[in-house]
Formats: sequence, C-alpha cells, structure tokens
Amino acid sequence: MERLGGIRPAAEKTGLSMNTIQALKQGRATLRSYLILAVALKSRVRLQKINPRAALWTTKENTWTTPPSLLQQLYPLLPGKTFDIDPCSPSVGPAAPVRAYVHYTEKHDGLRQSWGKGTYCYVNPPFSRLRAWIHKALAETGNGVVSILLCPARVDSIWWHTLVADRIPVVMLRGRLQFGGGDNRQQKAPFASALLIIGGSAQLPKRVAEATGGWLASIVP
Repeated sequence: MERLGGIRPAAEKTGLSMNTIQALKQGRATLRSYLILAVALKSRVRLQKINPRAALWTTKENTWTTPPSLLQQLYPLLPGKTFDIDPCSPSVGPAAPVRAYVHYTEKHDGLRQSWGKGTYCYVNPPFSRLRAWIHKALAETGNGVVSILLCPARVDSIWWHTLVADRIPVVMLRGRLQFGGGDNRQQKAPFASALLIIGGSAQLPKRVAEATGGWLASIVP
C-alpha cells in the first residue's frame, strides 16, 4: 500500500474503495481484495492454508508440557508421591513441570541415560520420536523401571499396532488435554491422549485409570 503512495493512490490504482483499502491496512478485508492489491503491485503471492493447531498434529513442536491437573492425579500413586525421573523435561529443578528427583533435558538426552533401578518415571516424549522413547521405556523394564508414558491415542498408526496394541496396558484419557507450550501458552490438543503403563504391578494400570478418570483400553494377555 505504501509502495502505491498511500490509501487514496492505492484505491485509484486498484479500483477498490478507500474503505476497502483501509480495511486491508487493518487486516480486515477479503482475500480477493488483497489479491487485487497484489496484482496492482505486480507482486507474487503464495497462499498457504494454516492450521493453528498444526504443531500438535505434525510434531514440529516438541515442547508441549503435561497439564498440571493430570500430574496431580498421578503423584498419589507413587511410593514417594513424586516421580524419580523425568527423562523428557524442558528444564530442571523446581521450575520443571513434572515433580521428580531427577530431570533430563534435551541436553542430557534421556534416551542415552540410565533410568536407574526400580524407579518410577514420567515420560512425555517428543512426539516426533515416539517409537524410540517407547522402545527405551520397554528396555528399562529390565531394571525394574516403571514408566507412565503420555502419547497421542493414534490407534490407526503403525507404531500403535506394532508396539502398543495387546502389548502394553493403555489408559485412554477422556476429553482433550490442554497442553502447555514453551512460551507459557496453552493449547488444547486436537487429538485424544493415552497413558502407556510400562512395567510395574498388574494393578497399576487400573489404579491409573481410576485416578485419572480414564478407561483401560488394552491389557497384555
């Protein structure tokens, strides 16, 4: 608009009304009006459909934190009312979203660290590497580690059928979780979520379901 000399010259050049040009300036006009303005400037326009929740769908954003309300439901189930290890934490210490004695951040690379022996771990993994984290949690059961792993309930996915279905106890969570972002924003997930109970007693999945108001969807035969 400024390249055309302002609102009045832009209106004369494009044939659009001055009110429409003013609306364009304020971001309120139609796409058609914007394209007319772009053509007058001989500008190339690239259109891209944007889904505001695309980060949660595509896993490009790996910093979504667990809703505190869900964690508060899990703490009473633990021997010390706190997790021993959070291997996928965005931060360490009191500022970390998960109450745990040990936090591994991306810098520490929880996939390469030992999760101890007989520990209780809460795992909210980067969704872009779900398989690797599920494999890691399964491997750690050899050391008596119990993991509660949060993941999308994508029952139509190959990884679900090959790693989860009829292999790992699953607690399906009701509703859509309100995840937290790395910049303190909140985002409601566009998908259902589930907790995978990897290791532990046979009663633990039922206790998790009762505590969270979820339901058991899969029991290892």
